[in-house]
Amino acid sequence: MEREASDGSGMRLGALTAAVPKARRLRRADAVAEELRARIVSGALPTGTRLLQAEVAKSLGVSTTPVREAFVTLQRQGLLSGDAHRGVIVFRPSIEDLRENIAMRSALEVLATEQAADHITRTDLDALDALLATMASADASDYARLNREFHVRIYALVRWPRLVMIIEQLRDASTAYMNLVAAGTGFSADRHQEHVAIVEALRARAPAEAGAAMRAHLAHAGQILLAQMSDLTNRAVEIAPDSLQHRAALPKAGDIRN
Repeated sequence: MEREASDGSGMRLGALTAAVPKARRLRRADAVAEELRARIVSGALPTGTRLLQAEVAKSLGVSTTPVREAFVTLQRQGLLSGDAHRGVIVFRPSIEDLRENIAMRSALEVLATEQAADHITRTDLDALDALLATMASADASDYARLNREFHVRIYALVRWPRLVMIIEQLRDASTAYMNLVAAGTGFSADRHQEHVAIVEALRARAPAEAGAAMRAHLAHAGQILLAQMSDLTNRAVEIAPDSLQHRAALPKAGDIRN
């Protein structure tokens, strides 16, 4: 039997779920998925964290139905693994998982960058220039967010929305690797020059050169991450499953609006 939570007004949210249209229930599931996705991406829900339907539903003040649907969505996106009914775990990656992610991201992000070169405007270039200037003086806590914004701004120029959606899902999934080894979160001169090369190729509206610059950038980032993951494995630094499957602080009831 599903465990229901109150919204604070005495109304049982499970009963409310049954009464509202399907579209509204889906929007609620989307809100739950977005809340959990944000916490996974930020590292607030670390890799290996175990999530149970009833606990998440109680903490968010919703029934288990949108939580179960959110679990399924995040499993499809590669952020969770396990069974949506019995509980899921924030994805814990292997080196082979990382290689797959790098290969897929490279193919799709290079394609997107090539397309962006055909559509970029002076306003877009000014925004990227300003962002690069900000990134050059950012600390580690801000750099990861700004780096993501840099890539998002480029891919937002692409007129294939499904391509952009898949790229975003792969980039979200890659945060599991980044959080595991705490890699690539701060400024480096090499990374900055790679970003500059991408922008200059976009400025020249040269699709092949822009794609090549993005491919080199992603290859370099992937090599660093693979080396750090391999080092972690070689040093036999393992976290016991029981300690990995901890329960991190979940959002409080009321974070998800009905």
